[in-house]
Amino acid sequence: MIARVAIPSRGRLRDFALELLKQAGFTTSLFDGHGSRAIVNELEFIEMRPRDAAAWLGTGRINGAFISTDLVLEEDLGHLASLPLGKVYFKEEDVPTLDEVTFDEGCYKAHRVG
Repeated sequence: MIARVAIPSRGRLRDFALELLKQAGFTTSLFDGHGSRAIVNELEFIEMRPRDAAAWLGTGRINGAFISTDLVLEEDLGHLASLPLGKVYFKEEDVPTLDEVTFDEGCYKAHRVG
């Protein structure tokens, strides 16, 4: 049985997912950002919009996806198993001065100083 995994077709999460797959030894040159599909061993990688990936994950059309926490909440996917990958992005002008960063209930939370 082949497991189907969605890869974002655009954006920073896509870049992160492709780099993660590359580091894991997968060839990522097959993905061009236009709905490419590739079967590698027992995995089928499918490029799609993150919002579509969340919807497909919710209906069981795919087995896994690289999606953001906000989409997990919007699609009510909190009951599914997840793996926090530990990647947090800010626009340079929005980077907070942090006292600490904690991981709680599947989300990274930044606490401002004073």
